[in-house]
Amino acid sequence: GLPADDAANKKFKTLQAAYAAAPAGTEAKPTVIGIKPNVYQLPGGAPRTPSMDIRKNWITFLGLPNNRRSVVLADNRGNQQGAEDNGYILEVNATGFTLRNLTVINYCNNDYEYPGNPGKNLKRRSNVITQAVPLQCQGDKHVYENVAFLSQLDTTFIRTTRSYFKNVFIEGTDDWMGGGQMSVWEDSTLVYSIGHGVMSASNIVFFNCRFEAPRGQQFYKVKYGAGSRPVVLINCVVPFGTSWGRGRFPPRTNQYSLTYHVTYPDGKPARIPDGTVGPQTFDSGRELAESELPAYNPWNLLRAPANGPVDDWDP
Repeated sequence: GLPADDAANKKFKTLQAAYAAAPAGTEAKPTVIGIKPNVYQLPGGAPRTPSMDIRKNWITFLGLPNNRRSVVLADNRGNQQGAEDNGYILEVNATGFTLRNLTVINYCNNDYEYPGNPGKNLKRRSNVITQAVPLQCQGDKHVYENVAFLSQLDTTFIRTTRSYFKNVFIEGTDDWMGGGQMSVWEDSTLVYSIGHGVMSASNIVFFNCRFEAPRGQQFYKVKYGAGSRPVVLINCVVPFGTSWGRGRFPPRTNQYSLTYHVTYPDGKPARIPDGTVGPQTFDSGRELAESELPAYNPWNLLRAPANGPVDDWDP
C-alpha cells in the first residue's frame, strides 16, 4: 500500500479505499482494481460485519503479478473467535465479480508463510477449528482464476447463479464448498487440510481437478438440500477412500453423480461407492457415455442461468 491515498491518480493505500472510490463497471468494461504484492489486512467492523461487502457490479480484483501467493487478502475472525457469525472476509452480492492472481485466507485457525518475507507471515488466532469463511458469494457471472482460498471449516459458501473457477487451490475440512445453481471448476486442486472430510458440493462440474485426502473424502452429507444436483467429475483424480456421501447414503431416484475417466492417484480407474457405512454399494453414480460428453463443456453449462434466458455467457 501507499503512505496515503492519491485519489487524483487512482492510487490508494488500502483495498477498502480503492473499492470505495471505484465505480461499478459494465460487462463490456469491468472496473479493475490492481493490487500490488503484499498482505492486506481486511479487519471487519462489528461482530457480524464482513471484512469487505462487495455490492457493485462488474468489479475485478487483480493481483498484479501472476503469483497468487504474493497478493494476500486476510482476516482472522471466526465463529465465536472474534465474530458472532462465520467471520466472512469477502461477502459478495453482485453481478460480474472477478478475482484473479491472489490468495484469500481466513487465518483464524491457519498459519500462512508469505513467500520471501517471513515478516509478513500470518499466525493463527486459535487452534479451535470453527467456521471461518474467506468467501461467501451470491449474484451471477463470477470468475475466480489463479486464486487460493485458505481456511478449515466452511471455506466457501458458493451461492451464485453461475460461477467459473479456473486454476484454483482450495483447502478445507468439512462443509466447505456449496455450488450455487451452477459452478464449473477446471484445472484446480482441492485439499482436505486434516486429511479427510466431507465437501458438501452440489451443482458443480469438475474438469481435470485433483482432490487430495489421504484418509478419504465424501462429496455430500447424507441430508441433501432442495434444488441440489449431484456433482460431475470429468478427467479428475480422487483419493483412495472416496465415497459419494458420508454415513449410510441411499441413492436418490433418477439422480446420479456422473463420472468420466476418473482415476485414483495410481492411475487406475476409480469406482466410487455410495456411502461410508455398511456394505459397499454402487447405485448413486454412473459413467458418462462418449455420446453424452459434448454437453458437458464450460460454455454449454454456463451459457444460461437455470430456468432463465440464454445470454451465451462465456467466462
